[in-house]
Amino acid sequence: MIYFIYNTLLYSISIIASPYFLCKLVLYKKHRISLSQRFGKLPQLIADGKSVWIHAVSVGEVAAAMPFIEEFRKTFPDYKILLSTVTVTGNQFAKKEKNIDGLFFFPFDYSFAVKKAIKHISPNVFITFETEIWPNFLKYAQDMKIPCILINGRISPDSFKHYKKTKFFFKHILKNFAAFCMQTEQDKTRILELGAEKRKVRVTGNTKFDALVSKGENADVKNKFTKLFGIKENDKVIIAGSTHKGEEEKVLDAFEYICQKASNVLLILAPRHPERFGEVTKLLKGRNTDYILRSTLDKSKREKQQVIILDTIGELSKLYTIADVVFIGGSLVPTGGHNVIEPASLGKPVVFGPYMYNFTESANLLLESKGAIQIPDGAGLVACLLKLILNPEYAEQIGKIAKEIVQEKKGASKRNLEIISGFLDN
Repeated sequence: MIYFIYNTLLYSISIIASPYFLCKLVLYKKHRISLSQRFGKLPQLIADGKSVWIHAVSVGEVAAAMPFIEEFRKTFPDYKILLSTVTVTGNQFAKKEKNIDGLFFFPFDYSFAVKKAIKHISPNVFITFETEIWPNFLKYAQDMKIPCILINGRISPDSFKHYKKTKFFFKHILKNFAAFCMQTEQDKTRILELGAEKRKVRVTGNTKFDALVSKGENADVKNKFTKLFGIKENDKVIIAGSTHKGEEEKVLDAFEYICQKASNVLLILAPRHPERFGEVTKLLKGRNTDYILRSTLDKSKREKQQVIILDTIGELSKLYTIADVVFIGGSLVPTGGHNVIEPASLGKPVVFGPYMYNFTESANLLLESKGAIQIPDGAGLVACLLKLILNPEYAEQIGKIAKEIVQEKKGASKRNLEIISGFLDN
């Protein structure tokens, strides 16, 4: 009965929304890419042998999956690793991962689509990162005796409120999981309250703490971007990473004020969504701010421009190596923030606003140890960034604490692998 109701709603909503999606298909090429895969017609990924299907929605989840994939490859070299994503940007980012044997788009949760995809791949185990719960997919995987495991599980406060309203539904869906590897005790409590069986739930941590670049690689990456961006020895670099609508204005206000108090300051502005690159460019033009696009720096040199717009995909985490200060976007507007671990792992002082509810654990971890700074608003951002730029010793101390904290929290990938090994051995 549960699945009948779900499928009735799914198909009804699909019919109602079909004109909207048809327009999207016509207007935007990215929505037409591999449409057949989303309906379950996958490429010939494997012929025979053992395989694991790993699912990661977008860039953030793919980045979190990479250290786990590396550990899996070392431990189970005879298994083929197949990765699916939902977004085009996630797919493009995943193409850089050398340990993946097959890459494709996750099917829509229509019964016929998921049946076709699961039968085509028939993996030994299915692993999904964070909180990707697709009822039909999980049901048919369970019918085919394929263990489904949730890794890096997290449930934000907003999601928890919504899920609780349909707890009777989620309780049935969660039965299809063989194991839940949650990030924190709070996430464990929430998944249990939604109906997960206690014997299946473990706290294993966050694999994003493992997604660190080695010291040697850091030096190489830093040298590459220092040269490419034309950064001089005395320059101070502020990176505003994964910004959302309503934040760029505040960041630019802070940057312009800092430039009045300090010289040789450079801002790298990285909008979260590629479709907003044009909007941010227009904003800078409207303010008469001289800027240059990152995509043009491979062929031309930066001259006097003090603002660089990062209009490429998958480079932000590497660019943190050249930062003196990092602001985490999505935190000055109620979006829930973004990954603070990447810049913290590189010893960078991290600044974020009041809205970090999607990354509560890592944000609080840094704040409690004074390895990050939280500001209330745009005015707070101005004062904080200025202090960090004018006081390099203070900035260095905060970054040092942050890096030490991240090092202590590594190991989630191996803990997850220990649990998954039991299902593969069986």
